Amino acid sequence: MGESARHIGLLVKLVEHVRTRTGDTQQLALLHDLPGMIGCEKPPKLGAYRPDLYATDAPTTRVIVGEAKTSRDLETAHSKEQLRSFIRHLALYPDSHLILAVPWSSRARAQQILTVLSNENSDSTHVKFVVIDDL
Repeated sequence: MGESARHIGLLVKLVEHVRTRTGDTQQLALLHDLPGMIGCEKPPKLGAYRPDLYATDAPTTRVIVGEAKTSRDLETAHSKEQLRSFIRHLALYPDSHLILAVPWSSRARAQQILTVLSNENSDSTHVKFVVIDDL
């Protein structure tokens, strides 16, 4: 199934955010799932799920996982399992970030969901959670 224009727009915001606001991105390999990027490697699967964005340095000390969710997708059981999987992966790295891009109207709800999910995993206390919106 093709991705919605809304999802693609959120993914563009996510990539821009990582490129401009997460420090020295020249040291990071940035993989994303934007359509039309010929030759761009897709992010790796983390558990059973592939994030929209994955960035890491080498050797791996810093990991950034990014996911774009429309308002409808944010509340699904699939999305919550996906985010849980990403949090478990990020808990393995001392400098890790989960960035969730959502429509502005879903920003507060996205933050609540991330808080609940992070509280489920006691190993994730060092993971930085960021919610960005499309404005």
